[in-house]
Amino acid sequence: MGIDEKKVGSVTVWEQLKKKKYGKIYIMLGINEIGNDIAGTTAKYRRLVDGIRTEQPDALIFLQANLHVAPSAETSLISNARIDELNTNLEGMADNSHIYYINVNGIFDDGNGALTADYTSDGIHVLAKYYATWCDWLCQ
Repeated sequence: MGIDEKKVGSVTVWEQLKKKKYGKIYIMLGINEIGNDIAGTTAKYRRLVDGIRTEQPDALIFLQANLHVAPSAETSLISNARIDELNTNLEGMADNSHIYYINVNGIFDDGNGALTADYTSDGIHVLAKYYATWCDWLCQ
């Protein structure tokens, strides 16, 4: 099921976007697709961003980089190199006027550019106790 059909509660993202005016919209998607075709994932992301701009033309959109994974989670398809490729594509969508690219990896990465092992239990997702750190970073 794609984003056009997926419901949060009883509404799709498109229905929610029509309900009220938003000043800022933060998007972080793609880690579950990192093993797929990066160009295809980027095209779908672009379509989402374009759709949000149509529904919310005055909103600022913040594209969040996908987090790196710990070395223990890397495979031939799920790798920090592929994550960086997708993130570079996302950064290319930013116009720094209405669409901004932000990258929190510097907060969570180890010295080698991978998710710090102590910050995760599965090598992919940041532990909940670090959400406050992430939130503080976003608020800056």
